[in-house]
Amino acid sequence: MIRRHSMFALILLCVFSKAGASLSYKALFFTVASTDTGTKSLTGFGFQPKVVRVTANGRSETADTSGLANIRLSIGAGASTSDRGVVAFFSQDGAANATVGSRMAAGLIMETDAAGAEIGFADFGAFVSDGVEINITNTFSANIRVLVEAWGGSDITNVKAALKFDWGAATGNATITGAGFDPGTNSYFSFFGGGHATGTLPTVEEDTWQPMIGVARSASPVQDGVLLLNHDDDSANSDTDSYIRGDECLASMDPAGAAVTNRRASFVGAATDGFTIDVLQATAAARHAFVTIIKGGSYHVGDLLTQTDTTTDIVESSFGFAPTGASFFSIGQAQSTAGAPGTDGRISAGNASSITDEKCLATASNNGAGNMQESTAIEHDEVYIRITDTTGAVEGLMRMQSFDSGGFTCRMDDADVSALFVFYSAYGNAAAAPSRRVMVVN
Repeated sequence: MIRRHSMFALILLCVFSKAGASLSYKALFFTVASTDTGTKSLTGFGFQPKVVRVTANGRSETADTSGLANIRLSIGAGASTSDRGVVAFFSQDGAANATVGSRMAAGLIMETDAAGAEIGFADFGAFVSDGVEINITNTFSANIRVLVEAWGGSDITNVKAALKFDWGAATGNATITGAGFDPGTNSYFSFFGGGHATGTLPTVEEDTWQPMIGVARSASPVQDGVLLLNHDDDSANSDTDSYIRGDECLASMDPAGAAVTNRRASFVGAATDGFTIDVLQATAAARHAFVTIIKGGSYHVGDLLTQTDTTTDIVESSFGFAPTGASFFSIGQAQSTAGAPGTDGRISAGNASSITDEKCLATASNNGAGNMQESTAIEHDEVYIRITDTTGAVEGLMRMQSFDSGGFTCRMDDADVSALFVFYSAYGNAAAAPSRRVMVVN
């Protein structure tokens, strides 16, 4: 028998997914006491954060609570002692005339009053192995619960916690710079502001109460969402407006004008040193805001409708990754017509990093009340709260039912008054980088 040997070799190119990188996300409540001063450690995250976002509404309870109360709203973010920003708002419950104020500063947590003065203040201190240290330089008027969201992990390659910018003086595309890096196509953007017209910090606005929260991602397709509230100061009857869209990232309105927006923008994408927005509506008056930029990881921004029962699953899918956390934002109303706010003013800001780790804060202001009716709520096992604008009673609660391979599922714990609009941002690990190996088979 004669055997013939092949003169050729088979070359195989094998492509593997290279694992190892990760994005960590977790949110925790902490109490900042009225007696606290100096350095205070906020730990328990299980990883060292690279950036934090901190929200408070004035509630101090460690149990689920809601009701009439002064609103002491604070929204801040920080990554270092030179990269942090905060906006704070005050609205007095029971006042004969609308009594509101706001303040914008370089810090992390802040309490203000109707004159926009600094009442309580905590600055960024340092990141530690399991959390963050804050530096309390002005004690708060009462105990306050703060909701700290932390992002970390090797997926995150760059962060800018609080880039302050003016926007919306002219329609069309506008590029905001100052991030210090190119966010690229896998970054998360978190916008927050208060309609402040002066850019020099700290900014005091005695007659402006205009909380704004927006989110966006730079991956294709671009996704964004925004909510905005407005409270006219010194109005004999409470005059509140609210606005929410799932296709814009920034919005403002005349603090003392008609219930219409005067600036709106949608997210276009990342730029070499920042990002580009499409200004849909413009006004010459300055409006300043902060943006947090997180580069690296996977992000999805979308929206959903709450349900009027407690049995229907609210399924969000096709993210392209398995989320490990999510944040939820709403004004407890249907989506607004573009440029046309509605009445009353609510905010719900919640999050989840597991089905047993959910937290939420909410506020409500009653439009047209003779005396101010201001309410707040805190929940330790929900991602969405709707409270009445007259008494602060809970009338809608949503929880995280499951994190899924390509999204998540929510369900109502308390049926909502109608199907209402919520936008969200979800976070997960970056797509695994391919690793190539050549194999030769004779």
